[in-house]
Amino acid sequence: DVDSCKSTQSNSHGHNQMNALYLDFDGPLHPNAAYINASGAHLRPPFEYHELFENAPILDELIGDAEDLQIIISSNWSMEMGLQECIDRLPKRIAERVTGTTWCPETLVRLGHQNPDLNSADLRSAWRRHSRYEQIAAHAESFGIPNWMAIDDQAERWPDTERNRLVHCDERDGLSRTLTQAECGRALRKLL
Repeated sequence: DVDSCKSTQSNSHGHNQMNALYLDFDGPLHPNAAYINASGAHLRPPFEYHELFENAPILDELIGDAEDLQIIISSNWSMEMGLQECIDRLPKRIAERVTGTTWCPETLVRLGHQNPDLNSADLRSAWRRHSRYEQIAAHAESFGIPNWMAIDDQAERWPDTERNRLVHCDERDGLSRTLTQAECGRALRKLL
């Protein structure tokens, strides 16, 4: 539903002056082995001993009290569970910065889907065929966000000219890797 993807327009700071972090969940914040069923979200074997969002405190520490940073969820979780459910799973300082999700009518129209029905199974399938870069770039263009970076484990079809915007995470270890944390810290300092 449209409420579940309330987007960056609601940002009172005037979002185009803001710096944006596009945040994926599966891979960066926990192993990319999550699945959602009637009883909620879980991790598949052999990762069932990990915790969902186990690396979120690391991101929280990296971001700290950074000024002028909005977070936009680029994870398919927002399509599956809705924006509020995603926000509710994040640490408080991160949750307070979330201004929207890439899964929203404006992004879908930019990607060529006219009159998007967010409940359409066909549209959800079409969304998954777009690369993560295409989804993020379309959102940034739709909302006039020139200054952004992404934390993601999906680097497929990410243009070489835009790779400097991506902190590419290992799909198993994500932000728990010290080298990835260092890269993320550098990227955030550059962004801000």
